[in-house]
Amino acid sequence: MFREAGANPGDTVVVYCGTGLWASLPYLAARYLNYEVRLYDGSFQEWAAAESLPVVAPANHSESNE
Repeated sequence: MFREAGANPGDTVVVYCGTGLWASLPYLAARYLNYEVRLYDGSFQEWAAAESLPVVAPANHSESNE
């Protein structure tokens, strides 16, 4: 999942959800896989509204349902 999104071990990744509850599983997985990981406890809507914060789609992200 992390590599498909373009992250490599040692990279910093940020996991998030509305309260941090659902983000705990990818947080633990990232730690186990040797990623530098941060838990953002705000919502994605809040994060995306801040122009200074990055938003990166997975490398294989597609708008189609094919």
